[in-house]
Amino acid sequence: MKNWTPLTWTLFLLGEAILIAGFCLFGHRLPDNVYYLDLIISSVIYILLFLNFARPMVRLDDESGSDVGSLGISWTFTGWYAVLSVICMIAMPYCDLEFKYQLIAQAILLFFLLMGIIFSRESSSKVAEVYHREKSMTDGMDNVRRQMRAVLDTLAETRNVPAPVRQRIDRINESLRYISPSDNPEAEGLETLMAESLADINRALADVELNRSLIDSRLSRTERCCENRKKLFSR
Repeated sequence: MKNWTPLTWTLFLLGEAILIAGFCLFGHRLPDNVYYLDLIISSVIYILLFLNFARPMVRLDDESGSDVGSLGISWTFTGWYAVLSVICMIAMPYCDLEFKYQLIAQAILLFFLLMGIIFSRESSSKVAEVYHREKSMTDGMDNVRRQMRAVLDTLAETRNVPAPVRQRIDRINESLRYISPSDNPEAEGLETLMAESLADINRALADVELNRSLIDSRLSRTERCCENRKKLFSR
């Protein structure tokens, strides 16, 4: 609702005004208690349907897509609540059932609606949780691969890099392709070390002869981390 425009608010209030006017014009034959109960339930149904239609189906600024996880549940519970509530409003007075039974029936339907809203929120939260968990699992290796691409770009522009160094870098790059995401805490540390080592290598390639010992040291560290990282899987 915080993103509603003045036009949205105008349409919402106009719809509610029409609903109340309809009850005032055509609901005067109803007993007062039934009249107010039906008015409240009708307003709840109207608000739910308006909210579902007024809000975007999916928020484009939400990378996790959490709205998708709750969309089906939200519409299912809202739709069934609206249909069954209207049936109760029409059928129960027609069958001359006492007001207390109408009130109980509407309370039960409202209870199931609230359960649906809770389930919808939980589903949305779970989708977001899974997204952030998977993203955290891939962020580390994505950073390592970015650093490796930078090294390969520098390597392509540097002519005096010895063949053994090139071969070791190529083998590391090939090994990185076979590392799967992991939520193991140890994996994060290894990925950080690999990214830092590759960044050091990239800077050191500016003067290979002067930095040869540093390059060899960082290549060895990266190779060890890469082999250890391959052995780690998700818990």
